[in-house]
Amino acid sequence: MDQDLLTKSTPHPNDIRHLIGDGTRADIGEELVSRGLISTRALQAAQMERQVTGGRLGPVLVRNGLLSQKDLIGTILEVAPEELASERVSHSRIPIKVLRQYKILLAAETDEVIYVATRNDERVAAQVVREWYPDREIRFVSYNPGHMTEFLTRMQMTIGAMGDEEVSEDERLEDLIYRAYEKGASDIHVTPKPRSYSVFFRILGERHLVHEGPLSEYRALVAQIKNRAGMDIAENRLPQDGVFNMEFASKVVDFRTVTVPVQDGEYVVLRILDPDAVRNNLDTLGISRVEQWRRGFRQSNGLCLICGPTGSGKTTTLNATVSELDRFGEAIFTVEDPVEYPISYAGQVTINDSIGLTYPRALRAFMRADPDIINIGEVRDEETARTMIRAAETGHMVLATLHASTIRGAISRLEYLNIPPHDLRYITRSIMVQNLVKTLCRSCGGAGCEKCFDTGYAGRTIVSEVQYFQNEDEFDRMERGEIFWPSLISDAVDLMDRGVTDLRELDRVYGAAVHEEIARRRAGRGEG
Repeated sequence: MDQDLLTKSTPHPNDIRHLIGDGTRADIGEELVSRGLISTRALQAAQMERQVTGGRLGPVLVRNGLLSQKDLIGTILEVAPEELASERVSHSRIPIKVLRQYKILLAAETDEVIYVATRNDERVAAQVVREWYPDREIRFVSYNPGHMTEFLTRMQMTIGAMGDEEVSEDERLEDLIYRAYEKGASDIHVTPKPRSYSVFFRILGERHLVHEGPLSEYRALVAQIKNRAGMDIAENRLPQDGVFNMEFASKVVDFRTVTVPVQDGEYVVLRILDPDAVRNNLDTLGISRVEQWRRGFRQSNGLCLICGPTGSGKTTTLNATVSELDRFGEAIFTVEDPVEYPISYAGQVTINDSIGLTYPRALRAFMRADPDIINIGEVRDEETARTMIRAAETGHMVLATLHASTIRGAISRLEYLNIPPHDLRYITRSIMVQNLVKTLCRSCGGAGCEKCFDTGYAGRTIVSEVQYFQNEDEFDRMERGEIFWPSLISDAVDLMDRGVTDLRELDRVYGAAVHEEIARRRAGRGEG
C-alpha cells in the first residue's frame, strides 16, 4: 500500500479521504472493504495497478469490474461529499450555455439520482436541472470552483443537443450513442429507406423509433460508424463486423457493430455492451431460489448449467456468478463467441473458426493451463459437450450455457448431442433455466407514462426454475421425469401475484401455459 495512504498528513490529490469519528484520515479503499463492497484482495490488486497506471483508486476498481459506479458514488457521497465533484459524468442533457449561465456542475449520476453542485442559489439550480432530468432525484453536493472549467470543457467535447435541429451530421453519431446509453438501450438500429433513414433503440427487448433523417446524414453516419469500428468504408456489398469503445463515467463501454447489405443500403446495428449492465449481484437479478444455484457453483468441481433462449439474460447471470468467485485465488478461463464483457484477472478467448480456434480446441488448451473454473459461452456440438464433461470429471468447476426450456430439457439437449445421462449423473451440481419478463413501471403502476414510453413497463427481471442436485439419487429422480422444484411457469405467476409484472406480459412470453397454471391454482383453492 502507498505510504501516503497510511499517514495523517494532507491527502494525496489522487485519493479520496474523509474524517472519521476521531479525526483520523482514512482512504476510500479501506472504507469500501469495511462496507463489504470489495475484498481485501481486490483492494490490493487495484492499488498495485494504480501504481503502474496512475489515476484514482475508484476508477481502477470500476474499470476492472470489482466495484460498480453506483456503489462508488454512494460511498463517496457518504464519506467525502466534497470530493464528489471530482468524479466524472459522461454526458449532460443540459445545454452548455445553461450550465454556464447558472453555474451548474453535474458531479455524478446513477439511474435514480443526479448529483449537482452550484455556486448560486440551489433552489434555482434545482428548477433548471429538474427541467432536463425529470426522471431523477436531485441531490446537491459541495461546489468546488476548480472543477468547473474542466467540467465545461469536457461537456463541450461530448455534449449532444437534445433537439434534432441542433445536431449537425458530424455530431449525429455522438448524439445517438449518448441518448441510447442514457435510456438504457441494448442496441441501436440504423435502417435505410428509399428517401430517408430511421434509427431505433431496443429498450427492454422492443424497438422504439427515435430519429428520422435525410440520406445525406445517413451516409455520413454509416461512414463514421464503419471508420470507428475498423471496417472497410468502401465495402458495402458484404456484411462486416467490428467494434469500438467510448468512456462513460470511468468505465469503458464497447459497441459491437454489424453491417448487413440490404435493398436500400446498409442496415447497421450497434450492440451496447455496458459492463455495469452485467455487474449485478445474484441477489438483485430476481432469481427466486438463488441459493440452489449457489450451492452448485460453490462446489470445488462439477457441472453447472444456465439454460434459456437467446436474450434470456444468461450472460448477465453468468457474470454475476463469476463476481462471487475468487478471481485472485482461482484461475478462471472463459471461451465465448465473441467475448462481450471483459472479466479482469480471467483468461478470455473468442473463438475464431477461420483459423481453427474452436470451442473444443480452446477447452483443451484450458485443461493444460492449470484452470480451476471454466466458463463455456455455449455448448453447441458433441465435441464441445464431451470436452466439457471431461473437464468436470477431472476436478474442475465448469459453468456453461445451453439452449433448453426446462431442467429436464437440459439433459435431453445433451442426450441429443450424444451425451448419455449416466455421464452426467455424478458431475451435475445445479441446473437453472431462465427467461426475462418486463416489470411494471413504478412511476405509473403500469398505466403508461413518458418515463416508460407509455408501455407501462420500465425494467426486466428473471423468471427461473433452478435445482441443486445433492446426490445421484436426486439426479435419477429428475432423469425419470419427476419434478420436485417450482416450475418456470409457477415462478412467473408468483411474480404476477406479487405485482412485479402483469398477465399481459406473461401472456406475451408464455401464452397458454400461464392461463393453465392460473386455472390449476384456482381449482386447488376451490374457486370457480
